[in-house]
Amino acid sequence: MQAQCSRLRKIGQADHVERIEITAEITEAWQESGRDYATAYIDGSIVDYTVDEVTHGLIHGSRTVPRDIEEFWTFTRPAGLNFWMLSAIRTA
Repeated sequence: MQAQCSRLRKIGQADHVERIEITAEITEAWQESGRDYATAYIDGSIVDYTVDEVTHGLIHGSRTVPRDIEEFWTFTRPAGLNFWMLSAIRTA
């Protein structure tokens, strides 16, 4: 994500994500090789668009029409009471 933002800045563009509405449900959880894993089904909608930073003209997406999202996010951590880290995202 940081690399994408840096790339957009270099070419004078900015990405906007607004009106985020999501629900999440844990679909599976397991342990493997000393690590905890949990996968969540994420579904909802967002307004996502890219603009030119100088003219504010729309380059990609829509400022008004939300787009649906449906993804599975997998998180992992060392087994026990540790912080979760995102390890994978895949579209449904």
